[in-house]
Amino acid sequence: MYAQIDTADVHLPVELSAFCRRGTTSMRQAGAPPAAGHQAGEPVPASTLYKDPHIYLGQPVRCVVRREEDWVTLWSAIKGAESPPPPLPPFDFDRGMLLVAGMGPRPTTGYSIEILEVRRTGAELVAVVVQHTPGGCEVGMGFTEPVHAVAVPHDDAPVAFIEKIRDGPSCRE
Repeated sequence: MYAQIDTADVHLPVELSAFCRRGTTSMRQAGAPPAAGHQAGEPVPASTLYKDPHIYLGQPVRCVVRREEDWVTLWSAIKGAESPPPPLPPFDFDRGMLLVAGMGPRPTTGYSIEILEVRRTGAELVAVVVQHTPGGCEVGMGFTEPVHAVAVPHDDAPVAFIEKIRDGPSCRE
């Protein structure tokens, strides 16, 4: 069972295209079996560096940031509409790298995104991204665009993002 997201008109800025890609078009729902070829694997330590419900990319993205100059570029895109932009969260790229999941614009509050876990499965890393929706609950008026960045140990392996959607509770009862 999958939910589809239309990304046909989404164009990634050139300066981000070396280390980011558009968010995936099919989102695996909670409880669905893992994609073929992805085993449980070994857990990789991951810690939140940055989480925010209000960024300014205007699109869903998945990024693997291995260099400080790329982090500076992504941060500028994330916070570019703020004047002045907040300081860049510091990170030591000699010791690790960042995985970043941006949900894209949402019309109300009640949405969030998180990189739930990272695992090594053979020759690649697999990051499980969970998008939380407000479900049937009342939400506030206001634009949101959630993002989550986690720090993991440096690894040159390719990174696959497995997507899940978790709908919030039904509050109409």
